[in-house]
Amino acid sequence: MNAEDIYRDHFADDPDSRGYATMDVQQRLDSLNLIRDAINSLSMTQVREWAAQQGRAHWIKIAVDDQADRSGSELDDGVHSIAIVAMGLLSLDDGTLDPGDPTHAGLIDGLVAGNVITAGDKESLISTATVSSSDAIELTGSPAKYGDVDRASA
Repeated sequence: MNAEDIYRDHFADDPDSRGYATMDVQQRLDSLNLIRDAINSLSMTQVREWAAQQGRAHWIKIAVDDQADRSGSELDDGVHSIAIVAMGLLSLDDGTLDPGDPTHAGLIDGLVAGNVITAGDKESLISTATVSSSDAIELTGSPAKYGDVDRASA
């Protein structure tokens, strides 16, 4: 598919409810080329690299083995269970962790609330997963051009 066809489908579907139907060509072009931050899934290799920094894997292991948080206080069963899941994820070769997914975010938040990792650790993980891109780049690999958008809008 060429860019014109991809944009035509994108405008018709309007997957992010941007209101393409009411936009003129220049507004559509601007919307397609607007750089937005998006949280992407991380491979397990990326998660292990993150966990290896600042002793994060160590604190997760302590939470699993000793049922204790960073201060040595005993963990409740819920946080301990989350730590067990986190340690299991770190041992996987395949799979992903998506900090933008509510279920995955809940696991991360549970580790923060249980003082297994810090809020700064969470911010670092989200930063690792955050990429800046535009709809045009995600759809076609390059910024949108006026002519393609104009023809797709006809």
